[in-house]
Amino acid sequence: MKSRIDFFLIPKSLIASTKAADIKTAIAPDHKAIRLFLQFESKKKGPGLWKFNNSLLNDDTFVNLITTNYSIICRKYAYLTNLNLKWEMIKMEIQSLTIPYAKKEARNVRNLEKQLESRRESLESKINANPDDGTDAEQQEYERLKTELRRIYEKRADGAILRSKIRWIEHGEKPTKYFFNMERRNYNKKTITELTVAGGTTISNDDDILEEIRGFLRKSL
Repeated sequence: MKSRIDFFLIPKSLIASTKAADIKTAIAPDHKAIRLFLQFESKKKGPGLWKFNNSLLNDDTFVNLITTNYSIICRKYAYLTNLNLKWEMIKMEIQSLTIPYAKKEARNVRNLEKQLESRRESLESKINANPDDGTDAEQQEYERLKTELRRIYEKRADGAILRSKIRWIEHGEKPTKYFFNMERRNYNKKTITELTVAGGTTISNDDDILEEIRGFLRKSL
């Protein structure tokens, strides 16, 4: 009985990045080596679809920011008689306030996370090096740092759950890796890595794909 194991199984999303695959001789007497060459190009990532993070509603500073500006925004577009248009303009203004605020908060959280990680690692090294000399205060500080970091990780997982578009999750069950992988999979599904154009030619260069899409949209208008 013979079997073949001289091939790679790869996801469809990697086909455009596969440059070559070949079979080579190896030092093993009954096996040959197979090689796979992948070349990844840095994909241009657009802003994507913005989703409001409703955890901001628990942020008093953010709520105060929107409350303060809402009446100003309403007066700005009071002249509009079309209520649908007026509501869209109000939402646009709120979005323009929310995105910078959320980015600033995310940056602050990343900086805090780095500080907590650095402090935790320092304490951990000190406690492990001299376990008998560690004080209760140091141990309590170490546990506090772990709790703070866990809170940051859980908040990040909540964001991944929102972006991964999972509609249901059992209370208390948060397989974080699953949601991050689901978020990544959704991004890959929305990314055009190659395109077949007129004449049957396939293109994979980002600039060529974007230009082809622009041309198609111009003809459609």
